[in-house]
Amino acid sequence: MASDNPHNFPPSLTPNQWTTLYAVTSAIIRPFTEDEIAAYMQTTATDISKEHVRSFLLEEANYTNPRFRFALEHTLEQKLPKSSVQAICFVLNLLDSVPGCLLLTFSLTPFHRQPARVREDLIISWLDQSSRLLFPPIRGFAKAITALTRLVWTRSADADMYYGAVGYPEKTGAGVKALDGEPGEFYKFDFLDFSTSEKGALECDVVIVGSGCGGAVAAARLASEGLDVVVVDRGEWVPSDQLPLRETEAFAKLYNGNLASTTADGVIALMAAETFGGGGVVNWAASLQGQIMGSNSKKTQGFVREEWAAKHNLPFFLSNDYQDCLDKVSERMGVTAEGIAHNHRNQTILDGCRKLGYSAVIVPQNTGATLPGDKEGIVREHADGYCCNGCGSGKKGDGRKMGTTHTWLPDAAQAGARFIQSYHADKVLFSTDAKTKAIGVTGTWGPQKVPLNIVAKKVIVSAGSLHSPCLLLRSGLTNPNIGKYLHLHPSVTISAFFPEPTDPWVGSPLTAACTRFENLDGNHHGGKLETAVMGPLVIAGVLPWLSSASLKRTLLNYRHSGLFFTIQRECEPGMVTLNTRGEPVVKYTISEADRAMIQTSLLGLAKILYVQGAEEILPAVYGLKPFKRNPTAAEREEEIREEIAEAESSGRYFWGGRGRGEDKDDDEEEDEEGTCGYATHQLNDPGIMDVRFQRWLKKFAAHGMGGEKTIYASAHQMGSCRMGNDGGVGSVVDPRGRVWGVEGLLIADASVLPSACGVNPMITVMAISEWIVGGVVAELKPQRGGGAKV
Repeated sequence: MASDNPHNFPPSLTPNQWTTLYAVTSAIIRPFTEDEIAAYMQTTATDISKEHVRSFLLEEANYTNPRFRFALEHTLEQKLPKSSVQAICFVLNLLDSVPGCLLLTFSLTPFHRQPARVREDLIISWLDQSSRLLFPPIRGFAKAITALTRLVWTRSADADMYYGAVGYPEKTGAGVKALDGEPGEFYKFDFLDFSTSEKGALECDVVIVGSGCGGAVAAARLASEGLDVVVVDRGEWVPSDQLPLRETEAFAKLYNGNLASTTADGVIALMAAETFGGGGVVNWAASLQGQIMGSNSKKTQGFVREEWAAKHNLPFFLSNDYQDCLDKVSERMGVTAEGIAHNHRNQTILDGCRKLGYSAVIVPQNTGATLPGDKEGIVREHADGYCCNGCGSGKKGDGRKMGTTHTWLPDAAQAGARFIQSYHADKVLFSTDAKTKAIGVTGTWGPQKVPLNIVAKKVIVSAGSLHSPCLLLRSGLTNPNIGKYLHLHPSVTISAFFPEPTDPWVGSPLTAACTRFENLDGNHHGGKLETAVMGPLVIAGVLPWLSSASLKRTLLNYRHSGLFFTIQRECEPGMVTLNTRGEPVVKYTISEADRAMIQTSLLGLAKILYVQGAEEILPAVYGLKPFKRNPTAAEREEEIREEIAEAESSGRYFWGGRGRGEDKDDDEEEDEEGTCGYATHQLNDPGIMDVRFQRWLKKFAAHGMGGEKTIYASAHQMGSCRMGNDGGVGSVVDPRGRVWGVEGLLIADASVLPSACGVNPMITVMAISEWIVGGVVAELKPQRGGGAKV
């Protein structure tokens, strides 16, 4: 390979490394041939732009694609940790050397000189769990580089071309008026400005770090009691009439790390809000309060409350006080199960559970709160499939998610609270070096990084389970429990494709859940089966790469797709630590027991999708072929070859189940059997006992859920500053949220949860925050003094 740099590659990698890297990425996303395009066009729906489909099929992840090149080079230079870039370069150097290429490709020809189809087949073989590799770590590289390439390519592609090709009717705040009519009213927040200051200072009664579900409730309650409250947040406010945002803009403006953060080992994608209003702005309106509403009744999910009361000595969670807090926050946000219209995938969950005898529930929505001018008892339908990109104001009279920026934060503002956006809280301020009394926070404001100290009688940390422990650690607190006991509700998806259009952008994202698998170990650990939001870029992020053509065809089948997942109430926690820049590093390993339970839940989910008629079932697992109800002749022939090979290797004929040379008894029927041993020949419709489906389930079960082959994600982070009643031996805060050993410092967010709550945690967090700040009110109100305002 020439040592010069004819393509002007940046110096972060050597020219040889860049050339090899693009040889890899261009095999992962390669253009269709003209014959392939012509064949595909015959199947394209008449209302889909053929021009956009053609452009999509011709896309290539190579340096000749300016959008992709800029995004990939920016990602490697600015976004990825140095250790990840070094690991990529190690493999690139191997692929550029004769010994390394022989080791990884069984060829003396350098990787970048091999044909694109050969390179693609090599990557497929690296991901195939049955292939024999001389260098097994290449599997981890293959998973990481296909995921990186897919993410960079889909997010950098021309949005009009991409959305036009897949048939996605994009909706943004700028277009709401044209689509829906005059937008509804929303609260316009004012923020303190320090752009003309070299250094700023404020005084108040209470400073709250974070404006999410915990911080917003705290601000509203404290301000309503006449206390002087300042709320700071590292994110920025996006006015409701600008919401929802385009997907890529939403990732950048509403989510932590551009929605590309992961655990330290890269196994679990971390989805956390970073905007004024926090998770209440981007969550899916699911409002579970430790009780889940069925269609006609309520059933108390008491096992978590009992665990917290007994195991952690926190009787509050079994008290009427806690239930009062749950009821109060639910009422303010209008939590209701009325007015719900299930979209295709939520109805799939309910109908599939009914057919299989699985338990299923209706998920209440926070959409029934009263708006100005409402008639008493009005109920709205929240038919917004875009709200993960920010729930907009919608048209007048529409249902909308009554999140933090529509309820608690306006309540706080109207009661006199002040707000600061774009504020990075660096440390908690203490009265002495002993750090036994908190007196405020210090940090910087805005892109100018203006120093700003905020002095307060009480400091409430509500920065979320990733950032709250980091603030405490940066401040020099030494409680060894800070950052420990982090729970993530690890999740894995299954993408399903149906013969009928599913309109995946329609309807509230999460209105039903299957609870059949939530107690798989007898200790209430297990999974809930739910449905996900379905923006095209979200879908792309959870698809395992099987081949270039397969990925493109799958993405183009968007309008017939449904995205489903299991969230695991896990046994084993992880931890949050600091990197050299003082930012969070999440160390988390999914235990064998949790992986087994996740797989059991996914097998149940696959059965739901099968009985509901899914044509294709694709788990987010590398190296596992999807189940196809109607495979092509070539795919069926390959299945039969695999069945014969498996039967011969196990000493059985694939059609009979006997060992070699064993004859059947005279009265033994030649029945075809499913994996579970049930004869199916007498059934008119075997349903999930279909032999091909049972064989696929068996392969899935044997495949495993290791991190090197599974796409895991977490949308709920909990417990990194957990609550306890042990004086700080195994906890960070006491039963009223006060940090052990530090006067005036409290935490009110999901980080105080003693363990995983097993449900979408918004209501739980809000109720706990309401309880915690009640103690602050009792302490401060009698001695109310007034802080200086600016």
